[in-house]
Amino acid sequence: MEKGPRKFAKQPAGKLGPRGSGERRHSGGTPIIVGIGASAGGLEAFIQLLSALPRDTGMAFVLVQHLEARHESMLTDLLSKATRMPVTEVRRETRVEPNHLYVIRANTDLSLVGSVLRVTGRKAPAGHHLPIDHFFRSLAEIQGARAIGVVLSGTASDGTLGLKAIKVAGGITFAQEPESAKFDGMPKSAIVAGCVDFVLPPARIAKELSHIVCHPYVGLSTLEKADPLFAEKGDEWNRLFKLLGDASGVDFTFYKKPTIKRRVARRMAVRKVERLAQYLKYLGSHRDELDDLYNDILILERIMEVDPATDVVLMTAHYSVESAVEAIKKGASDYLTKPVSIGSLRERIGKLVEEARKWQRSLQLEDELRTNSEFEGIVGRSPQMWEMFSRIRRVAPHYRSLLISGETGTGKDLVARAIHKLSPVAAGRYVVLNCSAVVETLFESELFGHVKGSFTGATHDKPGLFEHAHGGTLFLDEIGDMPFATQAKLLRVLQDQEVQRVGALSAHKVNVHVIAATNHNLRAAVAEKRFREDLYYRLSMVEIESPRLADRKEDLPLLERHFVARFAAQYGKEIRGLTHRAQIRLSQHSWPGNVRELENVIGHAAMMTMSNTIDVQDLPGEFAYSFRARPTEGSRSFVGHRNP
Repeated sequence: MEKGPRKFAKQPAGKLGPRGSGERRHSGGTPIIVGIGASAGGLEAFIQLLSALPRDTGMAFVLVQHLEARHESMLTDLLSKATRMPVTEVRRETRVEPNHLYVIRANTDLSLVGSVLRVTGRKAPAGHHLPIDHFFRSLAEIQGARAIGVVLSGTASDGTLGLKAIKVAGGITFAQEPESAKFDGMPKSAIVAGCVDFVLPPARIAKELSHIVCHPYVGLSTLEKADPLFAEKGDEWNRLFKLLGDASGVDFTFYKKPTIKRRVARRMAVRKVERLAQYLKYLGSHRDELDDLYNDILILERIMEVDPATDVVLMTAHYSVESAVEAIKKGASDYLTKPVSIGSLRERIGKLVEEARKWQRSLQLEDELRTNSEFEGIVGRSPQMWEMFSRIRRVAPHYRSLLISGETGTGKDLVARAIHKLSPVAAGRYVVLNCSAVVETLFESELFGHVKGSFTGATHDKPGLFEHAHGGTLFLDEIGDMPFATQAKLLRVLQDQEVQRVGALSAHKVNVHVIAATNHNLRAAVAEKRFREDLYYRLSMVEIESPRLADRKEDLPLLERHFVARFAAQYGKEIRGLTHRAQIRLSQHSWPGNVRELENVIGHAAMMTMSNTIDVQDLPGEFAYSFRARPTEGSRSFVGHRNP
């Protein structure tokens, strides 16, 4: 609803008589019919409207009032003094003519049948009669998008449902500004119900009516007959596509022409231009209009780019499964098919507002939960994580060696660090060896050290990692990749707590807590003779499993917030979090790379986002799809492939 005029071109392109004549040539057929509903105080407002109309509008006006018998002989006389148009009281059937005014008889209903006004007896008892709604419905049914309804001063709510019917049919609706109405019940009822396009005083309504009839977008029965815009002139369309393509880099020749035509027609109406050729000339000299047209065509995508957190509800009169799926993929929160009741629309918007408030609250709660759900640097509050935290607390004070198992990327190194921090040797060194990264011939030297001259290149004594970690913890990551021969010597160190350097004649004691980790199935490796059984049992006296991310997806929001906060600080950005669409997209992923993969995804998105939230288009690779990707051949996608 706009509280102000919608501008239309004043020159009706080929429909006026000689310059300055002031007369409009009428091409026959049913003229545009303006239905006007009024009740108490409405006659005064209607006379104001009539007084502001030009001499020749080409329209027919039908005034519908709640008339009692005593008004029957007065209304025609009163209105004849206020206008030069012929005033006719419809008694049975009357054919509609342009520049005529028709009034309803007392105690009757009035309907439009084709181009004829037909009177029938009142069907409801006095006090419950709704003649305005009755006529407006028939007007909407017959004239469709050409129907125009106006509600003026009056009590009660007659006219509201009729205006709704006109809106659903694609027509235009007006209501008198309540401040200028003697009785504001009728206009307020229609305005509150959301059935009104324009709220204006009567004289302004008259001015807009005179503009509307002149514009081909409304003035003729079909757009295709009205405007060469819809005549499929290839050269002009190609010029339009080239202008848009040069400015935006988007190939619009693949997009739906009906949608583009509607958007172009709307921009032409705004700019008071009636010919596509004129509009192309205007575009060529006004870059801002080119930007406005681009934004209008890609309205959903532009909203998502400007503020990804915006909830968008699309309404259409042309439903299809493909367009509904496409709209949701592009980020729309809902997709509604007209006619949509005001009540249901208000209810849906109310739910979106409440969801937005919950999202804001959830961001605060997630920050609090993230703080309260961290255990020695590990984030999680799922049952699997609480069980793991419990095992760590019980084991850390007593273990000498233990095994951590889990897939790659589950955070086994964080588990090992947490155990070290809670162990009796927390004050000592925490030393890490990645077994998969050590050359086999140097394994023993790395672990146990060597003496000078023990092998070629041993130019000096070197302590091994066991000695370096004395009084602390040695973390052997990917123990399953340790050479079989080295495993026997490791077992001896674990049993005796003694280390003998390569080439040395004696051993010496060490006090080291050993944590091993693997992403392999060591039981299977034992069966295949790739891992020593005795070493496995020594290490697995206590085994802690680090759960997969796919098994604890309830931790996703916490992990997302954790990584967003980390990367926002690292990149010096203010990032509030992820949009609901992005969270849904991440929740649909299977996460084969576990927490490490999630960390990489959030790191990428935090770097790429240009706003204070991370949306789908900021995610990498398979997670996001470009707004401006060209659709594949045969695709009905409006702006290319983009999943939520």
